[in-house]
Amino acid sequence: MRVLMLTGGGISNRSGGIGTMMAALRAAWGNSVSTVVIDTRGSGGVLSGAFWFLAALLRFLAARRVDVVHLHMSTRGSVVRKCLLTWVSVALRRPVIVHMHGADFFPFFESLAPLWQREIGRALRKARHVVVLGEVWRRFLIARAGLAESRVSVVRNGVPAPAVAARAPPATLHILFLGRLGARKGVPELLAALGSKAMEPHPWRATLAGDGEVHQFAGMAARAGLGGRIDFPGWVDSAQAARLMASADMLVLPSHHEALPMAVAEALAAGVPVLTTPVGVIGEILRHGENALLVPPGDVPALTEALVRLVSDLALRARIGQAGHAVFRAELDVAVTARQMFALYADAATAGR
Repeated sequence: MRVLMLTGGGISNRSGGIGTMMAALRAAWGNSVSTVVIDTRGSGGVLSGAFWFLAALLRFLAARRVDVVHLHMSTRGSVVRKCLLTWVSVALRRPVIVHMHGADFFPFFESLAPLWQREIGRALRKARHVVVLGEVWRRFLIARAGLAESRVSVVRNGVPAPAVAARAPPATLHILFLGRLGARKGVPELLAALGSKAMEPHPWRATLAGDGEVHQFAGMAARAGLGGRIDFPGWVDSAQAARLMASADMLVLPSHHEALPMAVAEALAAGVPVLTTPVGVIGEILRHGENALLVPPGDVPALTEALVRLVSDLALRARIGQAGHAVFRAELDVAVTARQMFALYADAATAGR
């Protein structure tokens, strides 16, 4: 099976969780799927991006023996690029799968004029399959974009199972945040909760790893007297992220908008207890008090209370971590994702003959 994958950033840190997921899928498929990845955006500004997309389009047109085109779509410019590539694929009689990842696709779509909403719906209906991360997305596309139920498939973003070594409870608990530092990920609320009087007596340290507004938040932490307890390493590669996860006693991701964050999937895979918000697909796979702790986005008192519960209760951390790992085995193992995607590839390739 020969598949052309197209996404902004390709398989690199510039494509974020999409690149991580694609790399994991390629490893899981082995020799059963031959993939060619084309970066449709590059790393420059608008003008540079336009030339980069033109170069990607030429590579796409020049590709030989394509069984399936796999387009990874987020929001804004990505939607424009992938809709155009969908129409080009249809003209070339190449079967298309559109894979939707954008955390804020809902508000983006609803903000568009009806004409543009209809055009996006027309393009998506030309795909053999539209892959979404959860039922909330599936229902939205059927209702608002006019997609047929049989053409929209829910496939979770899977991650590999890490080698997890048992370790004794540390004297100082390690709180981990992985993601782009900014308001959308709830970093201001997290710093406020960590700096609360309720957290002060507990032995903890935190790592907020990721790109974004690193210096701004490091300054905020220093002014709040937390400079000695919080580390801001900036962007970390997959190996560094894995080491941080192996040393973490909990993952905290108090996001306002998400699709299905890779950091949450990786924490569940490692058996690390998760404290997050029930946004995007998270609320479909996690249950508060059962396999995670969930708090409303933007609610600092609730986040603080949940943090205190986790740092002060070893039994709770163990129970939540074990139950979360069961969710990983059932839904988020990349082997499950690879089987589901291969079945969609096979269907699309057969339909395109």
